[in-house]
Amino acid sequence: MTAATDNHRDNILIGSGELFIDVLDAAGARTGERYLGDAVGATLSVASERVQVFSGSGPVARQIVNKVRSLTRTLAMTLHDMSLENMALFVGAPDPVAEADKAVRVEAAGAEKIGARKGRWYQLGVSDARPAGVRAVEDEKAGGAAATGAHNDGADAVIVTTAAAAPAAGNTLARAANYAVDKDRGRIFIKDDAPDLPADGVIYAHYKPVAAPDRKQVAATALREVRAAVRYIEDTQTGRGRNIYAPLCSVSAGGEMALMSRENEQQLRISCEILDPGAGRAALLIDEQAA
Repeated sequence: MTAATDNHRDNILIGSGELFIDVLDAAGARTGERYLGDAVGATLSVASERVQVFSGSGPVARQIVNKVRSLTRTLAMTLHDMSLENMALFVGAPDPVAEADKAVRVEAAGAEKIGARKGRWYQLGVSDARPAGVRAVEDEKAGGAAATGAHNDGADAVIVTTAAAAPAAGNTLARAANYAVDKDRGRIFIKDDAPDLPADGVIYAHYKPVAAPDRKQVAATALREVRAAVRYIEDTQTGRGRNIYAPLCSVSAGGEMALMSRENEQQLRISCEILDPGAGRAALLIDEQAA
């Protein structure tokens, strides 16, 4: 007797490969595939809903119709690469863009007005045009540049005054007693026991933003639907791999992202609901790789 296993070779796979996404523009045109970076895993799931009809006569109902009424296919991926482009996919925002080097909000005499309270941090340069504030501040005399008097004197990256006028005797708060500066983040802290903070809390910060290349920024405003083509190219050391391609997907977050954890690295979970691309085209293509 010949056993079936004598003439059949199982294709055993240990899954590994590369994931790509091709975000479609407003007109539905492809913009080019972007590699999503290192991924923890990827899955393809298929779920169906059925219509069931049971007989109405007799003591026991008999099932007389059981028909699939809908089919849902989903590509899900968990990414290691915490790039801003991947973050944009997760939060439903457009691709990151370079943040324009917008002017810092200033008051008279080049000072920024702050309504301060003791024990609080304040991000410098916050405005409608630049809601995240400045990136960093620097000593104005750094590199040999002469002080203008409008920002600081090179001894302190930020000088705080009680009036909008340039720093002078009588209107300048002593830094050691009243506030601390985080130059690298462009922030100041009003100390809990600041003795010279005005009763109304109104102070003016004099500083010079660091001139540096624009940082990229993801700006999530109104939630937008991301539509894209998704490709998985298998790269396995066992068996004969496959390439999987979905020409039209609705892309969204597939769960939560842990910002703080001492046990695991950050990961992004992305869900791609496979849609019908229309025009008689296949919604999902699975290609066998060359032997």
